[in-house]
Amino acid sequence: MKRVNVLYEDQLVRGGTPGKYPLHQLVVSCVSDVVGVPAEALKEYIAGNPRKGNDKLLNTLRDDADKLTSSGGWVIAVLDNDRVRQCGGIQLPDGTNEEVVEKILGLSQVRHRVAVILLEKNVEDLLRVASDCMGLSNNDARLGAALAKGAGALSSRDSILGEVVFKAGRPARDCILQGMPSFADLVLRTAVALQCFG
Repeated sequence: MKRVNVLYEDQLVRGGTPGKYPLHQLVVSCVSDVVGVPAEALKEYIAGNPRKGNDKLLNTLRDDADKLTSSGGWVIAVLDNDRVRQCGGIQLPDGTNEEVVEKILGLSQVRHRVAVILLEKNVEDLLRVASDCMGLSNNDARLGAALAKGAGALSSRDSILGEVVFKAGRPARDCILQGMPSFADLVLRTAVALQCFG
């Protein structure tokens, strides 16, 4: 069992595998930068689990968080802040972030082993920040396709995030952490959860 299970509301590109999901690879790379342990060594301790939608992620928290934390691990739920408020189990369109997080934590029987990250506002904002940090033009075809959410959106998203992980390196990752505090919170909470295991 993995020690930290990161649940994403996002989805894999068709034929993708959770271990090679670029958003998760970016998280692991940033955690590696923070804790000073090679990303390859962290992969066995941080599992990425794209759930393909807020409702499926919330169902996993309600139904499976106890299994995911049974060996003393943690669950970190990553949701787009602009969409989660309208989900069936939440329904807090005007709620504060704290109210939304509390409602989400209330779904789990092991809330003391769950952290909730609300990405401000969503993964598309992370793509914009990542593109800026790599010096990509606002006219970059991949960025346009990823933001349009049409055919090819997922592969364009993965291309940009993969470039941050494998080509742009730590300066771009540090820039993303500076430019998107909610993503930095995800990285730091994951790092803290890892360190809880000694």
